[in-house]
Amino acid sequence: MMSFWYEETKSIWTSICDTTPIVIIFKKNGLLPALTEGELTQVLKRYPEIKDILIDVTERPIERKKNYEQQKKEYSWKKKMHTMKNLIISSENKLVLWLWKTEVGTKHDYKMLKESGFMGALVKYSLRVDLWFHWILSEYPQHTSMIPHKSSKLKKLSASQKEENTIIGSIRVWIENVIGWVKKYWIIASRYRNRTIWDFRTVKDNMKQKFMIAVCWLYNLSKSKHLFA
Repeated sequence: MMSFWYEETKSIWTSICDTTPIVIIFKKNGLLPALTEGELTQVLKRYPEIKDILIDVTERPIERKKNYEQQKKEYSWKKKMHTMKNLIISSENKLVLWLWKTEVGTKHDYKMLKESGFMGALVKYSLRVDLWFHWILSEYPQHTSMIPHKSSKLKKLSASQKEENTIIGSIRVWIENVIGWVKKYWIIASRYRNRTIWDFRTVKDNMKQKFMIAVCWLYNLSKSKHLFA
C-alpha cells in the first residue's frame, strides 16, 4: 500500500502536465486543482451541492534577491517580507477547487482576481471574500458577493453590521482552514530557496507553481471522500 501511494505522489510531484495519465484521472475526479476557467467549470459541475465560493490569497516567503529592482517587486507590504502569492478558490467542501498562477508579493489580491478570468464561471454562486476584494461590488454587480463591513475611527459599526460580519466570518473561516492545512507542508510554509528563473507564463517552467499544485493535490486527496469514484 505504501509503495502505491509513493509512486502516485512521485508521479504528480515530478511531472505535472495534461498528458500524464495519473493527472488525467485526478482531474476527472476533481481532486487536482483547476488551472483554467474551463477546468473550474468542470470541477464545479462535479459538486452541484456547492452554493458558496470562497476566494482568498495566500503568501509564501521567499529569499530576498540581490537586485534591488527585483526586491521591490517581491516585497509585500502586507506581510512585511519578500513573498510570492497564490489565489485560491475553495467552498464548503473544503477542497482547493482552483489555483491561480504564482505571482510576486507586490501584486494586489484583486488584480490577481481580475486577471484570472474565471469570474464568468461563478455568476450563480455566492462569493465570500475579504475587504481586499471590495471592488467586486462595483465592477461585478451581476455577482452575489458577501464582504465584511469596514469600521474606522469616524464610522463605527452598528450592532447589525457586527452581527453580519460574524456570520460572514463564520463562513469565510473555511478557506482560512484550507490555507492553514496546505501550509502544514513545510515547502509552502517555510522560505522558498530554490533559485529557479521566474516564468509566470506556463506551469511547466514554474517550479514554484508546481510545488503549490502538488501540495494542493495532496491536501485534496487527504480530504476527499470519493478517492476512486
